[in-house]
Amino acid sequence: MSKKNIQTPKYPCGECSIGVKYSGIRCTGSCDKWYHGSCINITDKRLKKMTEDELNNWTCNSCNTIVDSQSSSLPEITFEALGESQQIPMLKTPRTPRYQNKGKENSSGVMSDLELKLNHVKSKVKDQEEQEETDLETSLTLAAEVGNLLLAENCKLKNDVKYLNIRNSELEAKLNKIEAKLEDIAQNEDKYLNKIEVLEGKLQEALAQTMHEKENRQALQNYYEEHDTSQNLQLEEQAKKISSLENIILKINRKET
Repeated sequence: MSKKNIQTPKYPCGECSIGVKYSGIRCTGSCDKWYHGSCINITDKRLKKMTEDELNNWTCNSCNTIVDSQSSSLPEITFEALGESQQIPMLKTPRTPRYQNKGKENSSGVMSDLELKLNHVKSKVKDQEEQEETDLETSLTLAAEVGNLLLAENCKLKNDVKYLNIRNSELEAKLNKIEAKLEDIAQNEDKYLNKIEVLEGKLQEALAQTMHEKENRQALQNYYEEHDTSQNLQLEEQAKKISSLENIILKINRKET
């Protein structure tokens, strides 16, 4: 019996985890993974027609989602002129993605405190827009509030990144444990395969020995049968001789009488 060697694919597919050998494409995003064309709905014909520039800039759906979420989480500030020499900031804040961080945040429609503060500043900016004149001090105050909120938003994003890094480390630790277990299983499998091969060899030897014993037993049985037949023939001949001698003795006795 041949051994089974479990090997990790050199280029595992990001979708099915099976090694990519033909008809595949590599993601140029952060994951840097290979994908089967069939796993991402790209036909072989389409793969062959893709230009070098398209291949060098292709990213998978997961990396596209990460890029979109990162770009959508950054607030934008624009300035609208109030007069010839004054400008106030206008805050455009996209919806901040929520992460389920150990039960501290949920997916309901309740706005966070930070979003409420951002909306409050936006309302102030709108009120200032409606006024005909806005002094520099008010504009600077609003700019400072916007800056503080941006710092808070940045801090929140850093915390989210920190949590995701911790989560990623936990998942990597689990993955390492699973890989270690798989390696142990592979080693144990090799040991068991070796034992099976040894047992198979012993079984073949036992079968050969059993067959040899059967042949010897059959030969011995044949010998005894032949011996019995020979003995029977000899006994029959002896009986015939005795009978013949008895007849001769009877004839002699009759002549004497």
